[in-house]
Amino acid sequence: MKPYRILSNEELEILKPEFVKYLVSQGIPAEEWEKWKIADIEKTKLMIESFSEFIYFSILQKTRYVHKVVDQGRQFIRCNDNEFDLIWIQYQESYNDKEDLLSESNREKFEIVKGKKVYSMPKNDEIFGLFLQGFRLVLQKDENFADKLFGVFYV
Repeated sequence: MKPYRILSNEELEILKPEFVKYLVSQGIPAEEWEKWKIADIEKTKLMIESFSEFIYFSILQKTRYVHKVVDQGRQFIRCNDNEFDLIWIQYQESYNDKEDLLSESNREKFEIVKGKKVYSMPKNDEIFGLFLQGFRLVLQKDENFADKLFGVFYV
């Protein structure tokens, strides 16, 4: 199984508690893992690939929104079951707060472009492609704003 991208050593260090749980779930005790790291580099690489695949799959399955900051604007994408909804907001003037984007009285400051795209490959692969293009996950704490944004522009 080829992973989306193999996690870096730095990423693995950040995810160390999850990696340890993953190893245990695969029946690999800590002492055996330590031996593999020295004696069986190929097994070690395969396990890291497998964990990377597991992590990306878990993240991509839960992804509802992604966003990207571009020159004079922001792009928001809602990841539906079979298609993306896109809102591209181009700034005519600067703004102070993301809530300005939702205010009808401020709409003259922005040009809004909307679109849809039906997935041409599996949903997770499409979302991963967006990550490779510089899109970032909308964190759970910001999903309420994204819900409001799409509620305003996709009524």
